[in-house]
Amino acid sequence: MTTENLAFEEKSDHDQTLNSLQTLRSVLTNREEQTFMSILFSSSATIRANNFGLSRKEVEKLLGVSRNDEYFFSFLARVNQAVGRYYRLIYDERRDQVIIML
Repeated sequence: MTTENLAFEEKSDHDQTLNSLQTLRSVLTNREEQTFMSILFSSSATIRANNFGLSRKEVEKLLGVSRNDEYFFSFLARVNQAVGRYYRLIYDERRDQVIIML
């Protein structure tokens, strides 16, 4: 295997990662996509004093719903279905927190 082949494979893998984010548009509304991006940012931000992710209440506020379990878990499932190869959207019931893991 040559260096050129390795570079091509790395570029190809990177393109697939970006393409997986494009699939979000086919399964999420604009509001849901913005919510996903907010969770993604907050899951990697250290500005929240080691409190990564967003609370379920914050996520529901961004989604425009209130204590709608069916919609909330549908959102989690659709995001995980679209980007599950690279990311995992996780709801921690004990902390009542939603985070994204790579």
